[in-house]
Amino acid sequence: MPPPSRPCSTSGASVTKISKATQIDRDTIKFAAKAGNSASARTALDAGQLDLEQAAIIGAFEAEGDTDAVARLLNASPYQFRHIAQAISNERTEARARADAAAPWVEHGHPILDTQPETWRHDCDWYAVEELETLDGSEVTETCTATNPSLWPVWVTRADECQILDRDTGADVDPDTMDWDTEDNPDTEPAAGLRHFNTVEVREQWVADYYIRADDFDAARVRLTKLAAAVRHPAPADATVEGDQPAVAEAELAEAQRREAEKAERRQVIACNKLGAAAQDVRRDWLRTQLVARKTAPKQAAAFVAEMLTRDPYLIGEN
Repeated sequence: MPPPSRPCSTSGASVTKISKATQIDRDTIKFAAKAGNSASARTALDAGQLDLEQAAIIGAFEAEGDTDAVARLLNASPYQFRHIAQAISNERTEARARADAAAPWVEHGHPILDTQPETWRHDCDWYAVEELETLDGSEVTETCTATNPSLWPVWVTRADECQILDRDTGADVDPDTMDWDTEDNPDTEPAAGLRHFNTVEVREQWVADYYIRADDFDAARVRLTKLAAAVRHPAPADATVEGDQPAVAEAELAEAQRREAEKAERRQVIACNKLGAAAQDVRRDWLRTQLVARKTAPKQAAAFVAEMLTRDPYLIGEN
């Protein structure tokens, strides 16, 4: 039986009871209930813009008050809808984890940034602590940023390395003392002198990058280093300083610019990896619910397999 033309909530009745009474499958009932509580989903569904499952996804985001997600999904291509929805869901999960991890910095009075400033852009008005020095030319340390934390918003991000702790004592464990081959093999004996993976707990670590606006330099008693100034605010090629000496050596400036370009590239890689992870989640969900869960193979499955193996025989040995 096709889904109802206008979904509605279950009004407190169980999905199972409604399914039995209407002879409509449970998934359709659940989708209809979620979509029925969303004006945006109902409108798009009635206009033929969405199918019932897509309308249910929008209904779930609208129920959480996530208007940004609803707007993004209403503008999404039907072929990209599930991927964009999964990417948004992953973003929200990441944001919640980041907010929890940011608690220590909030307690110390640091504002928390929603996005990481793109400091490699010349029009960015945020400056990273690494680009600065104190007025006497010293390094800006965390002690400096703690003096007036309200001037130093932070971007909290996962550290490249996790923290490894002893399960019993909570003490830090040296990664070099671990037999990492035992991670997915609980019955395997560790190599001589090394620890088994099941004796430790691996935790994510979060670190903070400190930023400041140029308007707050005086209050924080900091300034740009000569190198950072040359990178962020390039001077004309013939510009000199006192004594007709270049402000920054060309090789040093080139190296700094290379590092800034690497930062931008790394941000792009991270963004692409997140999109790839969302796509992988959607594909695995499809395989689990639409293919593996089937009792019989799809029509033309045998012909499809035969064609693929004929066209790409390396598939047999590669995987």
